Amino acid sequence: MMKLFSLCAAVSCFVAPVCATAVWNTDYAVARERAQAEGKNILLFFTGSDWCGWCATLRREVLDTPEFMQFAAERFILLEVDLPNDTSRLSAETLSQNRDLMLKYNITMFPSLIAISPEGMLLGGLAGGRNEREAVISPLRQAHENATLLEQANSEQGAQRAATLMRYYRNIPSVFRDNMNALREEIATLDTTDRTGVLAEIRDLELVRRTLTQASGMQADKAITLLIETLALASDARRQTLQIALANLLRERIRQRTLTADTLDDIEAIRLDNLSLIQHCLHPDARAAALARLNRDFSSPELLLEKLRREREERGADSK
Repeated sequence: MMKLFSLCAAVSCFVAPVCATAVWNTDYAVARERAQAEGKNILLFFTGSDWCGWCATLRREVLDTPEFMQFAAERFILLEVDLPNDTSRLSAETLSQNRDLMLKYNITMFPSLIAISPEGMLLGGLAGGRNEREAVISPLRQAHENATLLEQANSEQGAQRAATLMRYYRNIPSVFRDNMNALREEIATLDTTDRTGVLAEIRDLELVRRTLTQASGMQADKAITLLIETLALASDARRQTLQIALANLLRERIRQRTLTADTLDDIEAIRLDNLSLIQHCLHPDARAAALARLNRDFSSPELLLEKLRREREERGADSK
């Protein structure tokens, strides 16, 4: 699930600017200093530049457009967090910085966009492929509003503070909430009658954790079945965590089946796994394009089978 040399780069480690009012920084310290100086938050783009197709699509079709740049420049300092397979693309310092940021913010899906305060407080964002501008801007607008909610909560107490913190919490996608135990516990302590519904959120999270623990001890086929069944039970807020685990298992099964495919039934099994990946794991905005690609790639199962056999023979010849 992972990824110039110019005067501008020498001064502040910028990626080349896309428009006159916005640039993608690559140095977190520089981005943080600018955010503090300009009174803005920071938008982190987690990408795998040499392996993640949806990262490239998101960058090309949304992030690099003038409309998005205008929206972002008014609210955020931009930071590209690249995690490529070819680590020689980055300096050791940048690579270490990017890995630390991925771990700190629990990034498990690429691409991911998250907004943080200059102090590093998570404000929100989105995970997974998108190619519609509004599908990207809407959660980032919520993230920008979350900064205001946190400021408001700092001046409140009791049930009022709990309600504000819960509004902030629900604006954050579930995939980024797993490590927010302290916040959930604070809300539960402040909200003794559970008017915020945080206890239901805690129970839902426990369902996901229990399912992931069970799946980790199962064979892949059984684990995939369990995760798909639990997706129907989990709330929208927790579904994305299960989707990530399911996607990883499906991709590995697709990889294994692709390496050994020898019949048309094998090709159909690969197609069905890809279909499950699209239906259960992909964002709705990206499904139509993915289905079109799937239908195109599997339009001739016989030719695809022959291609996989030939590639297997070539790998065998190369290994001798």
